[in-house]
Amino acid sequence: PIRFYMYDDPSISLEEELAPIRKIWIRYLNEILYDEAIFTILKRSPLRTLKPEEADVFIPPIPTSRLFASRARKRFKLIFETLSSNKIFHQHRGHNHLLIGTAFALLRADLPVKALTPYYNIISNMTVVQSWDANGVAKALEEGYDFHEYHDFFSKHYAQPLTSSSISLGLASQPDASIAPLPDYLNSETYSFHPEGLSLKIPLTFASMEKWHNASNFVFYHTRTEPSEHNSTVYRYAPVINVTYENLPKSSIGWNMGSKDDWIKQYTDSKFCLVVRGDSPHSKAFLRAIRVGCIPVVVADSLEIYAPVLKSTLTMSDYAIIIDEKAFVENPETELLRLLEISEADIEAKINHLAFAQRVTMLDHPESLFVEALLHEAV
Repeated sequence: PIRFYMYDDPSISLEEELAPIRKIWIRYLNEILYDEAIFTILKRSPLRTLKPEEADVFIPPIPTSRLFASRARKRFKLIFETLSSNKIFHQHRGHNHLLIGTAFALLRADLPVKALTPYYNIISNMTVVQSWDANGVAKALEEGYDFHEYHDFFSKHYAQPLTSSSISLGLASQPDASIAPLPDYLNSETYSFHPEGLSLKIPLTFASMEKWHNASNFVFYHTRTEPSEHNSTVYRYAPVINVTYENLPKSSIGWNMGSKDDWIKQYTDSKFCLVVRGDSPHSKAFLRAIRVGCIPVVVADSLEIYAPVLKSTLTMSDYAIIIDEKAFVENPETELLRLLEISEADIEAKINHLAFAQRVTMLDHPESLFVEALLHEAV
């Protein structure tokens, strides 16, 4: 098995220095809590070794996303000076080291963080663990891949990644208090301004053929009315305004639902869950669909390149259905009706792969393989 060493220097982890999240960055709360849940399960993992000489991978538990979103960014100076002077880091020159920070605005060449830029040379050999694959996008651009409406923006901003390699986990979908209690820095201001609140707890629902057959909804999809960037609004609106539902089996499709409890109930009680591109090709809906045991139906041509979730372990097309963007926006009802043509055997294969994807991606799965998959990506 692949073993890892986790740095325990308090000047790196800053566990006792919890700074409140700034109101402007509350939108990254899911990612901040996701990072901390990852650190929690890593600390508990039997694959962790306390002897650096036994390790294949090295993990400094830097609260990157939390510091980025707080008023304590100046603490990056202490962290990276401590890390760079550590004999283990110096010996490996940053190679085989993971830098975990899934907040989307972090570690992007086009959005330099003033408090971090002096240390970009230190992290250049590290592997960044993010919601998307920055190095995969840069390589695709170099090879001439067309990202369609995203292409000009990606070419301008994503052609040069900050580090030599990256790992994509997908866009975090919810705070998970089952792994680690919600921390003290989530003060009343945080509760008030977090757009989804902290009561949105989606239960882990195991994927199975029985669950799939018993689901009441054929398709689940609800979207906000606010417009999206990169011409994504037309794709997000299409299933709401261009489907008659006369031939479609009972489904739950529409705008935002008023009741969170009803939203969760309908979500978990669906066979297929639409995942439609938005401001970026990836969406929180993807990991949510996996979580509730619902086959993801992806309308985002570049998602497999932009955010292939733990791609050394999972192949997206094994457990998800991918619909061509152009075909979908032209006639969403026809494309959704094609789901009825999928054979029972193919559905069962998708469900089996989806059950495995749950083990790989869900940190709170009783038989979680997340740590193993993360380490497999790193070597």
